[in-house]
Amino acid sequence: MSSKTPLHNAVRLIALSIFTLLTAQALAGIPEPGIILYGQVRGQDGTLLTSGELTWTYAPEGGASPVTVSAELRLINGAGGPYSYRALIPLETATALFPVNPGALEVLDVATQYVRTGSVAGADITMTHNIALSTADIGSARRVDLCIDCGAETLTTHSADVNGDFYFSAGEALRVLDLYLATPGHDYHSDPVSADGFGPGPGPRERSPHNSDYINGVDWRFSFSELLRMVDLYSSTSDGAYALDSAGEDGFSKFWTGGAPGELVKSLADDAELAATRSATGGAASDTAPMLTITIEIEVPEELPLSAIGVEEILPQGWVFAGVSGPHLPAVAPYIGETGAISFVWFPTPGGNIQFSYDVAVPPDGDTARAFYQLYGRAAYRAAPADPWCAAACAAVPAAAEVSL
Repeated sequence: MSSKTPLHNAVRLIALSIFTLLTAQALAGIPEPGIILYGQVRGQDGTLLTSGELTWTYAPEGGASPVTVSAELRLINGAGGPYSYRALIPLETATALFPVNPGALEVLDVATQYVRTGSVAGADITMTHNIALSTADIGSARRVDLCIDCGAETLTTHSADVNGDFYFSAGEALRVLDLYLATPGHDYHSDPVSADGFGPGPGPRERSPHNSDYINGVDWRFSFSELLRMVDLYSSTSDGAYALDSAGEDGFSKFWTGGAPGELVKSLADDAELAATRSATGGAASDTAPMLTITIEIEVPEELPLSAIGVEEILPQGWVFAGVSGPHLPAVAPYIGETGAISFVWFPTPGGNIQFSYDVAVPPDGDTARAFYQLYGRAAYRAAPADPWCAAACAAVPAAAEVSL
């Protein structure tokens, strides 16, 4: 006959329950400060919703199990409000022995891509965003509003994504190229009448600047490198998908809806480098109006899947751009008569080697051969699988002269 009383059995059961709970917690990853999501939820008539339940679902790229977080809708007063909800998205770091809790998102130094979907129970309100999360998001706060035709969050869709579907169409990417090409200075301004809210050339600056204007601060003009980034975002994936990424150089990253490239592909792309050479013909001193034809050839390794490529040249003093020709004509080329820094960008991004020529008028009384060796340029490129872009971002274009004197 057992000497254990019902009290003893109850104590054992409580102890076992506590042990089980502590063991389950110990098997989880290391908790990190989560992401605070907050914002407004509005119905189809624009009314602020303050009752009901909002559900956020984070579905990781690759088909792993999603993480779901729910929040009660209620009236929350605060700066910039009122708001409808506040939700804490749990984050954890995995350890060598214990994986991340199924109810938390794992954060890594390298961004992980998710499809984030918000929906309100009993209401026809659903919004889906492509996002990328990393350790840079630990302890962050994001305003994310849910409503019909409202912005996704404080950092909304990319300015070039006119319809806000997290995919760049060819037309949307070309619009940025058009803004770049419209004026020699590549300036742009705000234009409330245009579809994207911007217009070419100098003008008013009465709205937030374009997301492609981000390198070294906003200056209301597009640089050569900023244009390459736009082409890179469009060309890297087959459908032009992108994601919000607080760790990205411009707040965005590429988004592979069919699965990101494997590590082997990434490493090959990071190690591959372009080879570029320059040669020249013409420019004889006996000519009254000497013209020099400069040919650039770029060898692209097969293992380097280019997502963007361009050439930037710094013309010597007195040289004037006169035209471009060749089998691989760039979509972006200088204006006739431009001097100093000139740039060429291809769109769509070509596959394989590239060859093109451009003409420059040179001073009739100058030392063309000496000036040619002072010509500086670079072939800048980006690779589709690279994260965030190719490790060897630029390849100098060396002089390999064949100058007729």
